[in-house]
Parts: sequence; C-alpha cells; structure tokens
Amino acid sequence: LTWSVPSDQLRLVEQWEYEQSDSRGGTTGRYSTGSAATSYLVAGLTNGETYSFRVRAILQVGTGKVASWSNTVSVVPMQGGGDVLERMERHQHGMERHQWSMARQQEEMAREQGRIADSASAVAALMSENDEAFRRLANRGIRALETLAGSSRDICGGRGVAKETSLYFENKSFKVNHGGNLDNIQSFADNLNAQEGKLILTVGYATAIGEDAYNLQLSDRRAACASLCIRKRLGGRSENFEFREVAKGEIVMSQDLSGTSSDSRRVDVILCGGDESVDSGAEHSGEVSDLTADVCGCETISSGESEVEEEV
Repeated sequence: LTWSVPSDQLRLVEQWEYEQSDSRGGTTGRYSTGSAATSYLVAGLTNGETYSFRVRAILQVGTGKVASWSNTVSVVPMQGGGDVLERMERHQHGMERHQWSMARQQEEMAREQGRIADSASAVAALMSENDEAFRRLANRGIRALETLAGSSRDICGGRGVAKETSLYFENKSFKVNHGGNLDNIQSFADNLNAQEGKLILTVGYATAIGEDAYNLQLSDRRAACASLCIRKRLGGRSENFEFREVAKGEIVMSQDLSGTSSDSRRVDVILCGGDESVDSGAEHSGEVSDLTADVCGCETISSGESEVEEEV
C-alpha cells in the first residue's frame, strides 16, 4: 500500500492505520505503521481472493482533530506477479524488436523495389538498344535486296556482257592470289583476242558483316586489285581497253544470310560489248594508283606479251 500525507496534517500524524477487508466485506483487522511511513507491504494474502484496503492517519493526542479514511482500493493478488511483469516486459521488448525487424524488412523491400526498378530500366534500355539493332538489321536487309536487284540489271548499261569471270577473296582481304584467281585472270586476258576498245568492269563485293563504310572500302579495294592484276597480265594491250572499278559494298546472298560465303567476298570481272554508255548509277573508284601489284598479290602474273613482241 502507498499513500501521501495531507499538508495540513503533516506535523500532527503519530502513526498510520490501514483496514483490510475480504470479498465478503468482513473486516479482518487493523494494522499500524510509523508516522513517517508512506507505504506498507501486506503479507499473508490468498491468491485470487479480492481484498479492499483503506488508510487513515492516527493524530497526536490533544490536537483535537480526527483524520478521516482514505478512498478504498480493491486488489486481487496473483502468484508470481513479478514473473508476470517480467514476461510483460519481455513481450514488450519482443514487440519492439519485431517492430524494428519490420522496419528493416520494409527498408529492404524498398531497396529491392529500387533494384527491380533499376533492372526494369536496364531491361527497357536493352530492349530499346535491341530495337535499334533490329532496325539496322532490317535496313541492311533492305539495302541487300536493293543490291541484288541492282545486280540483276545489265551492269554494262545496254551493251550486254561479252565475257565474265569471278574472283574470290579471303575474309577481310583484298589480295588476289587466293585459290585459282590468278589462273582465271590469265585465262580471261588470254581470251580477249580482238575485243580491243571495249570496257572491262571489275565489280567488288564484301560480306554483310561489319560496318557499311568498311565493307564499301573493302569491296572497292578488291575491285581495284582485280583491275590492276588484269592490266598487268595484258601488259601493253591494256591501253586498248577501258577499265572501270565498281564498289558494290555489302551483299547478302539468298543461300547465305549471314554473309559469310565466298559468293559474298568476290569480284565479278565483266567484259562489256557494244558502244553504249555504262550505267552511271554505279559507284566507281576510278583510281588504282594507291595500290601496287605487290600489295594486291598479283606480282607473280607475267605480261601477256611474248619476248619477241616486247623486243619489237
């Protein structure tokens, strides 16, 4: 039991008295404590039983005052009350830890949502990049179809093709000395006979793999090297022909969509007939001065002129 002392009775109190009653209302006794006390521990109670208590001051004799009873308080003692409080405290601490854990989980969920959002952004960026790649691939396919359509036209501009052969190159190379190319050049040159004054076209191609600018330059070099080797084989007779190099750039063959077959790495050597003008829409290099026979790989080709002719 705990109580406080009324300010007007502080110096008049001699001792304290409390009254204890059980649930049936009967008074079980009065107990006294010292005047300076403000609490008292009541022992001998029965667990689960309801008790009522009230407290009053016993004033000094001769003061002429009588103290009244305090308010009544009812309580039910329980066994192991301290354990209950301890369990409640543990429960409270557990709740606090649970709340802290929930806060941590919410933070982790927020971070995970952030990571998911970042991943979604990355996926969106990747899809956008792939869309661009697919668009470039589609454009490349369209250009390849245009190239094939162009190759189906008469490249001699109405003159007609009098003779042709094809030379094949290694990947990323413009050297002519590959496979049977040199033999084909010699055979082509030897069979020109009385075709003097006619146009000889060398049309270069490259695979569809890689950058367009690189493919165009490579096909131009191939056409130029083929033209240079033919001129070397003809010797002095080359002055009797008109030469033109055509760079077609990339081409995708129908049987080789990946652009890796030898058909995609070739030069078509064409002898045009008639006197009509050549298709002006083709791209011509017009120059082979930056290439030499050694660079092009046609240094082993001999001039078509005999020693007697050269001497004459």
